[in-house]
Amino acid sequence: MFTRTSKGPTGSHALSGSWEMRTIKNVSGTAPTTTYQRTKDGLKVSAGGTTLDIKFDGRDYPVQGEPHHTVSLKRVNSDTIEQTEKQDGEVFRIIRMTVSKDGKSMNVVDTDKQTDKQRGGTMTYTAEKRP
Repeated sequence: MFTRTSKGPTGSHALSGSWEMRTIKNVSGTAPTTTYQRTKDGLKVSAGGTTLDIKFDGRDYPVQGEPHHTVSLKRVNSDTIEQTEKQDGEVFRIIRMTVSKDGKSMNVVDTDKQTDKQRGGTMTYTAEKRP
């Protein structure tokens, strides 16, 4: 469920504006889950059947099964990581993840650079750690 937090500009489409995700209903045990596992030099990320082993070196790592799609990671500080995704060498998505001080949740700012040029494409949400 999303709740509108601000309206779009006068005359814009009814969906324009800012929306905040409040709840997710009908999520089963097979719902999309992303797992992050620390490795010596980076992270192993598993999501939707794809597993990536990415180092914090800013280099582009190929996404298995998705030609021309790469992902890189950089550590912003001890609590924040920035993930950059490229298609054919062009940045199309930047995800900034900040873990809370208590380690129980993560604030995520996901910016789609392709739609951002046209109509705004930033989504902010909080992911909660499963026990």
